[in-house]
Amino acid sequence: IRGVGSQSGENVLYVVDGYVLPNADNFNQINPSDIESMEVLKDAAAAAIYGARAGNGVVIVTTKRGKEGKTKFDVSASTGIQETIKRYDLMNKDEYLNYAKRAAEIRGVKTPDFFNNSDLPNTDWQDLIFRTAMVSNYNLSASGGSEKVKYVVSGGYLDQDGTLKGTGYKRMTLRTNLDADLSDKLKLGISFAPSYSQQFRLPTVGQWNNTQGNNSIEDNIGGVGAGFGRSLPNVLQCAYLMVPVLPSRNANGDYAQPNASPATSQYGFLQSNMYNPLAAIENVTNRARNYRILANNFLEWTTPVKNLKLKTAIGATLDVLDQYVYIPAIVSTNDNSFANVTTPAISNIYSSERTRRSLDWLWENTANYQTAFGPEKQHNLSALAFFTFQKFSAKELVVNGTPGTYTNSFVENPLASNNLQGNLAYGLNDFTSV
Repeated sequence: IRGVGSQSGENVLYVVDGYVLPNADNFNQINPSDIESMEVLKDAAAAAIYGARAGNGVVIVTTKRGKEGKTKFDVSASTGIQETIKRYDLMNKDEYLNYAKRAAEIRGVKTPDFFNNSDLPNTDWQDLIFRTAMVSNYNLSASGGSEKVKYVVSGGYLDQDGTLKGTGYKRMTLRTNLDADLSDKLKLGISFAPSYSQQFRLPTVGQWNNTQGNNSIEDNIGGVGAGFGRSLPNVLQCAYLMVPVLPSRNANGDYAQPNASPATSQYGFLQSNMYNPLAAIENVTNRARNYRILANNFLEWTTPVKNLKLKTAIGATLDVLDQYVYIPAIVSTNDNSFANVTTPAISNIYSSERTRRSLDWLWENTANYQTAFGPEKQHNLSALAFFTFQKFSAKELVVNGTPGTYTNSFVENPLASNNLQGNLAYGLNDFTSV
């Protein structure tokens, strides 16, 4: 069974240096410069040892290890730009006015009076929400070692602005891989990789006039949504549907809205619950910070039994998510569609703080026997026996203010509400394979 019906949902199973990542999102924290090779297990037999979790496929990732020799330093730096490849071909001012007036004639209704103004703007909403975004990537590594001990130490920094204004991603990584021959028969391997990332997001899913809660601003970052989330319109759809004859801002500094002067949804011609996407892009904050530590260690013993090796490995991932959300009083939503710069609505304020901590650890024990026999050793035989135990636990705490209970716009956190809500969730999952 593949897809959403499988145990792993729609995600591929990633195995990094023998350690099974608890979820596919953890792979985003690995610096591509640290990867030596990637292998996709294509047949059922190869993926069988991972059980039902391998239903959507398995990707084996091997990170770079140290090699014998003098210390070698590698430095790489790159900077570039990003742009949207293709945009929708939407109507300009003249095309829209001709279309709107013709549609009004057919329907037997009037067009809004402001359509007759000679100084109407010609607003390209896609130009207003998209930008040429910078991306920079820097990496530094040192590797080397002796016959007995080999090492590699690397660090990386990624700074990527989103092509949608108000979005962006930063990631800092550090990795240390150490291999040591403790004796002729015993090998030790140590991997330690802390990382930090910060991401700013905006609602780009759901409907432009969504009020059903399935476009919660907390959702889709680090797992399950907060449960008390406030929905916001899809800023992309708003930009595609906003008419070109409205300015981005009015003369008084307000964000131009179809339900406000000069448009005022006269004669029911314009959507009254359409929202200026710039209000959300420029004022809403949805920041997620991830602190993650991935560690994996192993001992391998070449036994006195010829061609038989025993290996034990233990790995763990500690993941901490810190998310902060704030919607100010000047952003229009379906709860108050007239909120604006000059008419702020305290009832529209929303804020939440979310902390999620998860710990995943894996203990693997394998016995591997390999031999070749026959004339010129053309026959190969291998046998593998293993025992695996994996445990995952998570704890999540969410605090926010009840919508409509905020008393001021100066304190930009849930404490500005006089009626706080909270949610505590705990999850535990074990996996054993023999």
